[in-house]
Amino acid sequence: MNIVLIGMPGSSKSTSGRRAAAMLGFRFADTDAVVERRAKMTIPEIFAKGGEALFRELETEAAITVSGYTDAVIATGGGIVVKRDNMAVLNKNAVTVYLSATPEALFKRIKDSRNRPLLRGAMSVETLAAMLEVRGSLYKKYSRRTVDTTGLTAEQTAAKIVDTYIAENSK
Repeated sequence: MNIVLIGMPGSSKSTSGRRAAAMLGFRFADTDAVVERRAKMTIPEIFAKGGEALFRELETEAAITVSGYTDAVIATGGGIVVKRDNMAVLNKNAVTVYLSATPEALFKRIKDSRNRPLLRGAMSVETLAAMLEVRGSLYKKYSRRTVDTTGLTAEQTAAKIVDTYIAENSK
């Protein structure tokens, strides 16, 4: 069974996901990295070439690929939840965990990032809060558990992800 991590940009999906995978002896996969590898372009280049529509199409292909993995921790892009089909395929063989955080904590973590096309030129606490307003209900809808990463280190978040996985599998 896999662990799928969903949440806003900056919620620590990739960083904590790598650590949780190492703790469990699982494979780590990042849907954004799968997209970039297949497209042979960075995410900003994909957006420049074909916009968000092309990126979302490639993201769906990546979701299908990683959903076939076993014993993997899968970090997803923050917007993967906007397409119901993505979550249907990812949730088939997984415990999905929503990594939440306050807009202020998210901003602090990603304010200097240059690899986030949807936030380019609009990086602010207010922008993140507005994005969270739209996506928050989807994150809750598609997850079995929530881990609030606000104020946690990546190691602490990884430990909570592992604890959540163990609790879900002991039912």
